[in-house]
Amino acid sequence: MRRMAELEMPNKTMKSVSGHSKDDEVARYTEAANQERLADGAIKRLVEWEMSNPAPRLDTNEA
Repeated sequence: MRRMAELEMPNKTMKSVSGHSKDDEVARYTEAANQERLADGAIKRLVEWEMSNPAPRLDTNEA
């Protein structure tokens, strides 16, 4: 189930494989996968922002 959630399969598909009948029964799997995906996306965006906005140099005197 977790692997299907990580692959972003719809709840309907996951329920058909697992035999669950309600969305809340597969929610624990999708919540964990969504949390990991959101965290990865946030870190990626932070890294991209940091790389595009380098800190100014401490030594402002030109050699």
